[in-house]
Amino acid sequence: MMQIVQELCKRPGLNRTGFDMPTIYVPSMNQKGSRCANQIEEVCKEVERTINQTIQNTLNSLERDCDQISQLVEDKLKEDR
Repeated sequence: MMQIVQELCKRPGLNRTGFDMPTIYVPSMNQKGSRCANQIEEVCKEVERTINQTIQNTLNSLERDCDQISQLVEDKLKEDR
C-alpha cells in the first residue's frame, strides 16, 4: 500500500483525490531507524478530532430527537384531555 501511495504522491496527475498518506510507524518496532519524520502523533490527533466531532453530531441529533418525542408526547396528552 505504501508503494501505491508513494507513486501517487510522486505523480500528482494520478492523485486526483488529493490523497495524502502520512508516514507512521511504531518507534519501538523500527530497529533500523528512519530518515522520515514519524507523523503518528498528528494522525492520532486527527482521529481523536474526528471521533469527537462525530460524537458531538450524534449528541446533537439525540437532543433534537428527544425534543421531538417530548413535543409529540405533550401533544398527545393535550388531545387526551
